Amino acid sequence: MTDLSMHNDSRTSSRTTLRLVFWTLGILIACFQAWAFRYSVSADSISYLDMSDGAMPGGDWHRLISGTWSPLYPLLLGLFRRALNISPQNEIVAAHICNVIIFVFAFACFEVFLTNFLRRMQSPEIAKQPDMAQGLWVFLSLAYSLFLWSSFSAITLRYLRPDMLMSGFVYLATGMLFRFSARPAAWIDYLKLGFVLGISFLAKEPMLPISVLMLAISFGESGAYNYLVNVDRAGPGYGWYLQNPGKAVGTFLHPPNQIFQSPPVYAFGQPSLVTHPLRFDPSEWMAGVRPRFALKRQIGEIYSDIIDLAKSVRGLILLFIALLLLTFTIDRKAVIRGIARAWPIWLIAIAACAMYVLVHVESRYVGTFFVLILCSIVFALVESFRALNRNLLFIGTIALVVSFLVPVIHRDYVEYQRAGRGPNHDALAAATLRDLGIQAGDHIARISPLVTDLGPERIGRLEVVAEVDFTHANEFWSAPVQVQEQILSLFASHGAKAVIATRRDSTEPSASGWKHLSGKYWVWLPQR
Repeated sequence: MTDLSMHNDSRTSSRTTLRLVFWTLGILIACFQAWAFRYSVSADSISYLDMSDGAMPGGDWHRLISGTWSPLYPLLLGLFRRALNISPQNEIVAAHICNVIIFVFAFACFEVFLTNFLRRMQSPEIAKQPDMAQGLWVFLSLAYSLFLWSSFSAITLRYLRPDMLMSGFVYLATGMLFRFSARPAAWIDYLKLGFVLGISFLAKEPMLPISVLMLAISFGESGAYNYLVNVDRAGPGYGWYLQNPGKAVGTFLHPPNQIFQSPPVYAFGQPSLVTHPLRFDPSEWMAGVRPRFALKRQIGEIYSDIIDLAKSVRGLILLFIALLLLTFTIDRKAVIRGIARAWPIWLIAIAACAMYVLVHVESRYVGTFFVLILCSIVFALVESFRALNRNLLFIGTIALVVSFLVPVIHRDYVEYQRAGRGPNHDALAAATLRDLGIQAGDHIARISPLVTDLGPERIGRLEVVAEVDFTHANEFWSAPVQVQEQILSLFASHGAKAVIATRRDSTEPSASGWKHLSGKYWVWLPQR
């Protein structure tokens, strides 16, 4: 066996070992995070679950089509529920298990990206050098760690959202681009890429402008809604209740009906057999209003989003410091050339981040694109620091890997100890509601300062027809009893057979007629 073949075997063995270590670690963290937050949902999560009913036996497939939410993720949730015959009481937990499977898909797509990235970026001369095995170990360790950081810190499996699914398609499509660049172009390759990008658009709407860029930028209703809320400042309630268009153009044709002034209370006049009509498809409630570009507000939103963008990567501060220090010890021109070779990554990632900065930034939106950018920077540096002390490289790499992952694990463990070890209060509350005569399909009202506590309503297949503005919910409890009773009577007059309230303290509500359901949930039943 020649020295070169022995060297290649060593590199293959090193990558196989790292792959085994990080896949094992990744699946363990995914399972723990999904279990620790197995009862957690958000308002978006409930909308996706409502949509997933379209894939159930006897369901209406049209439920999978929404002007705001993309259909692939709820379709997968529905098929998963259908295949395993999941009961309503267990569907939220089951959906978190489905998220683990989606994480595995995203990890496999990242492997495709990583393999094709290395094929494009490694020059034959450098790849043959024996000391490159050490640099490859450093790069792979950091690349896998960045992927896990993005998956569990930026995107997370805490809630039922399609961001992990979208990240997989981003990695897969970027990997395919690198593979095409390494050989003569063929129509079948672009057909495959087009298919992947088409499916990815069904996972999440922002993939449309990103896909157009990959193939050679536009927003769907999701982008229009976010622009309306975040830039034009439609309100109130952080854009939930759409009473005034802010700086946007037009007038809402059928907004929620405000039925009480202080605290604000709204009724939803569009019964549609979903958990929360206002969130199931916000694009329907936008009718009559279109976003308008306002320079001053746009500048303010960009500034705010850049700050949020920086906050999204504060967990990588040690990596940034290490990369900055390395630039003083290596050939910077070689690094620049190495980074330039990864220009497709930069073009895609920067355009995607810029698209979000114009409207609204959250870490789950941009984590994947930071991974792409940082992989190209780290690899370019790895090619240039072969003269550094091997022990120093090993210790530094391990320290960076630990700095990425330990805070994520610790945060989730603390949250699990605080709230994740108890019973499923959402399912218990739904069961108590059934015992009180509240049946599937019944209308209810809500009083809650949260938008992440719609579990009992979803499990019980109840529809919210009115609620106190969640940003003013606490004002309800501090209002005179007469005001509380007036609002409760208004709820009943709008068809609510029960009023479900979330109270963060354990004291009994002052108005009469309240019953404790489970955990933080209470219910008021109108007299019959």
